[in-house]
Amino acid sequence: MSPEGLFIAKYNIEVYGPHEVSFVLPKGVSRIQILKEAQGLVGERDLISPDDLTKWEKDLTFKTLAKTSQGIRIDGHVAGGDARTRAEQETVLKEKGLQMPRIQDLATAFVAYYIATREPVFGFYKNVNYTFWVRAAGGALLFDSNGLSGCVIGDNYDFDHVAVAAALPRVR
Repeated sequence: MSPEGLFIAKYNIEVYGPHEVSFVLPKGVSRIQILKEAQGLVGERDLISPDDLTKWEKDLTFKTLAKTSQGIRIDGHVAGGDARTRAEQETVLKEKGLQMPRIQDLATAFVAYYIATREPVFGFYKNVNYTFWVRAAGGALLFDSNGLSGCVIGDNYDFDHVAVAAALPRVR
């Protein structure tokens, strides 16, 4: 089995559609471990911006080891959530019975989806070389030539390249 295939099996990665992925965070593993492992599988480019990877290596929300095995499913670009303020996006999610995922879960879902498909879970914005900027609880992420990175989006920004992610119920 290829290194990518082993990664997919190890974290039980399942792709459900163009923006949906699930993975398992095993007991005793941190999100940063998964991010760094994924970074090592993508030799032709930085999957994660080196600056953000360094920052996340120091962030407790990324480096805390899971106390139990956790199944996580994410929609990395919720339909109907583009070009809205944060409050409007939260309303869209609430109407669907959903909420924003934590940023560390969105980052981990991003790398899981990318290793499985070689595509960004956020989707590319129009015909440019960067993805939609996707809001999550605790910030926002985008993917461009520098890799996956955090981005600053004001709560009132409602530009058409601003999307939102959702934490979904895990399918068994």
